[in-house]
Amino acid sequence: MRLKIALTLGLLVLASAVILPNIGAAPKAASQSGPPLQAVTSPNGLTAWLVSDQSLPIITIEMAWRGGSVTDPAGKLGLTYLLTTLLNEGAGDLDSQSFQRAMADNAISLGFKSSRDDITGTLRCLSKFKQTCFKLLKLALSDPRFDDDAVARMKNDHHARFRRRLQNPQALASQQFFASAFAGHPYANNPLGSIDSVQALTRADLQAQFDRHIARDNMHLAVVGDIEADELAPLMDEIFGALPATSQLPDIAHVTPAVEPVSDHIARDGPQTTVIFGFQGVGYDDPNYWPARILTNGLGGGSLSSILGDEVRNKRGLAYGVSTQLVNLRYANLWIGYVASDNKTAQQAMDVIQQEIDKFTDFGGRLRYWATGRNLLTTARTYLTGSYALNFDSGQKIANQLIGVQLLGFPVTYFETRNQQIEAVTWRQTMGVAKTLLDQSLRISSVGGTAIALPSQRP
Repeated sequence: MRLKIALTLGLLVLASAVILPNIGAAPKAASQSGPPLQAVTSPNGLTAWLVSDQSLPIITIEMAWRGGSVTDPAGKLGLTYLLTTLLNEGAGDLDSQSFQRAMADNAISLGFKSSRDDITGTLRCLSKFKQTCFKLLKLALSDPRFDDDAVARMKNDHHARFRRRLQNPQALASQQFFASAFAGHPYANNPLGSIDSVQALTRADLQAQFDRHIARDNMHLAVVGDIEADELAPLMDEIFGALPATSQLPDIAHVTPAVEPVSDHIARDGPQTTVIFGFQGVGYDDPNYWPARILTNGLGGGSLSSILGDEVRNKRGLAYGVSTQLVNLRYANLWIGYVASDNKTAQQAMDVIQQEIDKFTDFGGRLRYWATGRNLLTTARTYLTGSYALNFDSGQKIANQLIGVQLLGFPVTYFETRNQQIEAVTWRQTMGVAKTLLDQSLRISSVGGTAIALPSQRP
């Protein structure tokens, strides 16, 4: 039985719509001073980002290790996914049932998950149970059991999830897009592997992947809640100090998605066609990242007031929603869009999307946007800065933000400077990025009743 204990942290007082808010009583100058965030270093050199708050008796620890499913060995796809489902299924002298009972008896939530690039873990507990909480976490990371019965149960859980995803058009289209765009690279692989590949995995496979990942040199920590820095510093060494100093991850090559226009289709009965479309994106470390983010948000992100939301949904009723976003992976960057439409109108919806993208790259369209499009910049900037505070209305969300920023390699000061960077973007920068970013051929993956034709294939 997988246990999930909901620990509600409540709605925080938002001191500013721009910066990470203070927790508890709002500070007088939060918008100038940034978040109440400190970097804590343990006696042995481990580092965590801490937001300390005693207003609620709850502690949240977010952990991350670089690696993820991109490191699954050939022939063992789905290994990292299966590994993370087992890290709270028994450790040390506690079998799965005993470990789960210890969590339930002490109101503890501990779980792990994997992405293409990382393994993450979340621990939440009441501060009065913190000793047991930290003991269980240390045990899970130092001596996982991988018992046969737990492995068999989690394999069955994987098989059920895999079959459910086969019924999800968006998941199918997304995986098809990755397989096509990154052919020959680990990103082309399904992070879940397959039923056959996961069924064949052994305890030795799980232990080896655990040993490759869980180390101190590729670990990031974020802590939020009822704990002070002087308590956290030695605690980090107590919990994580015995982990190996260095990970043993394979080298993964950076990759650019294939550039040729392609439209792949999976025929499927049903009234709708789901479409994923995209091309090469812009990285976080690129000076054009924020202009590209603003452009992408104005084109199809954030709200129905976007260009594509207006043209595809509001004016023509071709889809309930349409979106675009930048997707930044550790070894690749994508610009991705999504739309689902009736089989009869799916091609028209994609034609409208292509036309609106083209307006940013042809002379007439760019001239129109130069003259009338500054509202696009204002609206997108306002959304990106104003909505940011919603990412910090609970301890769990704050911890997620802290760990995410660490994984991107940004400094502690990121939360103070993020919105300033957005506000500094000019219309000239946005339009300059539009000319290069959007002047690429779309790669399209679709699932449903209508195969989408590329512009060159249209009569």
